Amino acid sequence: MSGAAGSQPIPARIAWTARDRVYLASPDSLPLQVGDRITFRLRGDSVAAAEVTVVVAPEMAVARLTRGALLPHGDLQHVEILVEPPPLEPMYLLRVGLPGRARSNLIFACDPSLRPPAGYRVQGSSRRGLLLVRNSAAVAGPQRPWPDTLQVRLYDETADEEIAIERGDLDVAVFWPGELTARLRAPPRSLVTLGGGRSRGVVAAMRTDRGPARDSSAFVFPDRAAAALDGAVFRGDLERFPQAPPSADPRPEEPARFTVDPSFPGRRAIERVLDLTAPRAKGQEAAFRIFYLDAPVAEPDSIALAAARYVRAAFPPPLATRADSVAAALGAPPGASRRSSNPTPALDLLHDVLEVVPLFTLDCPVVCGVGAAPRVRAIGAGAFADLIDCGGRRP
Repeated sequence: MSGAAGSQPIPARIAWTARDRVYLASPDSLPLQVGDRITFRLRGDSVAAAEVTVVVAPEMAVARLTRGALLPHGDLQHVEILVEPPPLEPMYLLRVGLPGRARSNLIFACDPSLRPPAGYRVQGSSRRGLLLVRNSAAVAGPQRPWPDTLQVRLYDETADEEIAIERGDLDVAVFWPGELTARLRAPPRSLVTLGGGRSRGVVAAMRTDRGPARDSSAFVFPDRAAAALDGAVFRGDLERFPQAPPSADPRPEEPARFTVDPSFPGRRAIERVLDLTAPRAKGQEAAFRIFYLDAPVAEPDSIALAAARYVRAAFPPPLATRADSVAAALGAPPGASRRSSNPTPALDLLHDVLEVVPLFTLDCPVVCGVGAAPRVRAIGAGAFADLIDCGGRRP
């Protein structure tokens, strides 16, 4: 009997067994989640099956045998291990928590509305949430297995939403970058924390000092500052922009000064952390401005145009004039949006003319119950992060 269709081999070995428990280990991280189904194969035949019950560490997991046995087969080092995700059980209702209007984050203030998934209509609403029902004509396919009904609740306090997901009042809870507490970043076994990348919104940086003539193509953002921005301020909830140039530190003798766009609610907190990374040597300061771009992360031309619009509004000539030249080179006015199949020229133009680099996209922590986790993964955690629409200040 061969392994199940759709299962994939993993580079793991059986460390030991104890009654119906099997301990799997690997020198590298294993692509295992609670609920995954394991098939043990020896000389091409399936000899046992198990289900992952605990992920102890990225390199170790515990599974419970559901069929067959391993001890009679002697040398376990020759057993091949295959994994497949669990089948999705029918789910008619999914309870989702989202940040409410009183919850701004460090990057932007948001008066949220809901961006329903395609095929849903609003059946009921209140000040605290919405009930969304899928249209009868809309069929959930295997790629987007949304449930029949979404019950969405808005939480004005992070602590209240954390309590709700821990208590089981929610199946899924979405948090803004940086606001999830340490307790749920290493959640109990009843919960799973995933990263939900938003499809819109870029944190960018620009060099603004007027020093001696320099080669703008050599501009890089200080690596220590990038690491502090992500780790110390946002607790690892920022994702490096896919086409971001490598970071580096300025010359050791060159001090740096950071300012954050005044629209950031967390401006002062971010500036305090970034200042700690700046060298204190005497001399010409390298000045950097951190700002936010409301643009689709998959459309580099739109990112470049959003950056041109920002620079044109925030700075006088000659920077504003350079921003106009970027927009003109892309064939659109600074406020336009444009999709390009070739991202490199737009980002290179942005870097070389304005000394602007996209640094990060936004990753919202998505906490879900173990039972809902397979469905959240199948839908994509980012789809839940994208449920939040901030209107005119849409992130």
